[in-house]
Amino acid sequence: MSAEPADRQNPTAEDTVRLSAVSTTAGLTSIARYKILSELGRGAMARVYLALDPNIHRKVALKVLEPRGLVSAIDEVELRTRFLLEARAAGNLRHPSAVAIYDADHDLDTGLSFIAMEWVDGQSLDNILRQDTRITTDRAISIICQVAEALDAAHCQGLIHRDVKPGNILLDSQGNAKLSDFGIAKAESLDLTSTGQILGTPSFMSPEQILDKELDGRSDLFSLGIVLYRSLTGQLPFHADSLPALTHKILHVDPAPPQSHAPSLPQPLASTMLKALEKDPDNRYQSGAELVQALRQSQQPVTETVSLTHPSLHAADGAPEPTVPSKSRGRGRILRNVLLTLIAIAIFSGIQKNKPTPEVPARQVQTEAAVPELAPNPTEAISRADPNPSSVAITGSTLQVSYTNRLKSATLDVWVDGDHVLAKPVYGPRGMLKRAAGQTHLESIPVSPGHHSVKVSIRGSAGKIEASNWASSTFDEGQTRRLRVELIPPTFLKLAWK
Repeated sequence: MSAEPADRQNPTAEDTVRLSAVSTTAGLTSIARYKILSELGRGAMARVYLALDPNIHRKVALKVLEPRGLVSAIDEVELRTRFLLEARAAGNLRHPSAVAIYDADHDLDTGLSFIAMEWVDGQSLDNILRQDTRITTDRAISIICQVAEALDAAHCQGLIHRDVKPGNILLDSQGNAKLSDFGIAKAESLDLTSTGQILGTPSFMSPEQILDKELDGRSDLFSLGIVLYRSLTGQLPFHADSLPALTHKILHVDPAPPQSHAPSLPQPLASTMLKALEKDPDNRYQSGAELVQALRQSQQPVTETVSLTHPSLHAADGAPEPTVPSKSRGRGRILRNVLLTLIAIAIFSGIQKNKPTPEVPARQVQTEAAVPELAPNPTEAISRADPNPSSVAITGSTLQVSYTNRLKSATLDVWVDGDHVLAKPVYGPRGMLKRAAGQTHLESIPVSPGHHSVKVSIRGSAGKIEASNWASSTFDEGQTRRLRVELIPPTFLKLAWK
């Protein structure tokens, strides 16, 4: 925070003239306590600097609001107020894939409002796409999943980003993605956005954002769908030479099938991309966790039909080869080899059964051996052996949710990858002496090995307390992971893995 006296922290309408007098940050060496090191970038309403916080000797990204006469003096005061309040609301978000906000204040010495954020030593997805046009499928899905998980956490706190685009997705040197610039985000509890004012980048806006409708998290997911489409196809799903034409396309024109730009894209992934771009929010993915689940499922192998017989064993009348469904080519080859082995055993058994006695002429033996006794149905033969020869026994994993209820009564809800898996009344302690300790509830939920997104919600029976939060973790085969839930009334839910 700024070192200004308390009575100078919040500018009033009387400060308007002095606030507006500073129209540029050019030539600044410091803002509040932060020492300017270099300029990182600029936009229509702000500049971003690399700065040093001398109190803890930490580098930060300092975003400085700079309207430069684009709005009236009175509107500028409102803009600064919204800028700071919404940044402070975004400062409550803690997620590994979201840029952390450390400070938000107004410096009266320079007349500038600023946000101090985590500095990511890397480059934006926008810069990468400008160099490579598009990126690989695995890399794109990894980036989008990380951002979707950060959005899911933000949406659980009632925070909407409103400007999801490649320029606001930063990638560090290890390839980890971080969503930045919640500076124009709007907490659902705030009401300072001017009527008719559209915030965001037009090419990545949702239909409801263009129409200035009330927004929820699904608007951010539409914008993220545009980022995914751009990353995998090299093209924007909605493109036009003018703003009116662009808004018309976003509102009324369906995007071209992704394979028209990138023919190698698998159909499940293309379908996921198009669902994310549905114009009706009710037809899109309803949460970031749901989008993540769909993207990961789109990477699963497609079920195929694989031949299990060798051409040399076909019947003379040209009967079709027996086939069985297989989840992958590898499993199909294993099943085919097992079946061929069984058929060879059947042939050998037939030869042994019809082995000629010494008095039978050799010519007759050859005739009988030429028609071996095969199993009447190869699929019946394999069913008598291991029905799934290549299967490996998988031990499931377990998610344990631990919650100590200090309320008289409440409801514990749990979602895993967007699926509502638990809704259970939880009762508090009995008697006044037990009130401080509370009553601990431990719920076990089976999950498959892999990475899972978990959302937890606590609803008080009186309706005055409702809190939710999000966490994610990777479960190894057979592993049990415990998620400790702590309610900090009235609206914050603390989650911690044990």
